[in-house]
Amino acid sequence: MDAPSEPLLRERVRAKISQELGPVRDHLLAISQAKPAAAARRCLHSLDLALDSLTPPDLKDATSFRQSLDQWLDAFAGKGLQVHWRALGLWPTWSLPQAEEIFHMICEACGNAMKHGQATRANLLIRSWPGGSDVTLSDNGQGFPPHLLSQDDPALTSLRRRANTCQFSLKIGNLTGGGSFLNLYSETLATHPPSHPPQKSAFTLGQEIHDNFCQRVVGVLIDLELSRTLLPEESSASWLRFQAAEDLLRELHFSVRACSHHLTAQGTLPDSWAPRRSAPSRDE
Repeated sequence: MDAPSEPLLRERVRAKISQELGPVRDHLLAISQAKPAAAARRCLHSLDLALDSLTPPDLKDATSFRQSLDQWLDAFAGKGLQVHWRALGLWPTWSLPQAEEIFHMICEACGNAMKHGQATRANLLIRSWPGGSDVTLSDNGQGFPPHLLSQDDPALTSLRRRANTCQFSLKIGNLTGGGSFLNLYSETLATHPPSHPPQKSAFTLGQEIHDNFCQRVVGVLIDLELSRTLLPEESSASWLRFQAAEDLLRELHFSVRACSHHLTAQGTLPDSWAPRRSAPSRDE
């Protein structure tokens, strides 16, 4: 029997993670109706982004990139962040791998603006010129806490890794008067971007799950722990729900990491992630 295709493996992983996130979401939804509602809603939003990251956007050309970006930014608008974006000059001739990394960085930066800066509006500018391009996102939030701007802080590790992967320089900081900014800049563009996207494999899917989902979940776990410790009473219902959500999510994170490592090393899902086979009927 042939091995399952990458899209089928991806769908199986997404379906299982979505199912396992159900109890975590239930706890956070209950908290969102109580006193620490903002923290719970922030965690729910981050989990939604982590789950959505398992569905790759269609970025084969400029039109599809624009359409995918519009769809994601519409989703952010539904969560409370209005993003106005425009492009100046010709559309950048990014290679497909560059386009994927830049797309994920834009989405991650929007999530960071909401989560860490409580931003409600942002401006995204994509510019291109012969031999180079840059991407700038600025927002109206409170800016990033100083510790997040440290090179060692894990909250922005994914952005820095992606920028390095697609050979862009990255600057992140706070604006004078409030808000934060992200700038990606490169003087090297692909002269002939591929006309056909390269086929992904189960091995690359494992790395993608680790980078896109697991890294985001680490941020949610940190947020859950911090939100719990800020509550005045450890015996309160919200404290207990935060603890339960954190325990469940930590267990899921461990399981997903193991799954991603197995995919990267073996090209298959671990036995515990394989779809269950129904028992044969008596007639068989």
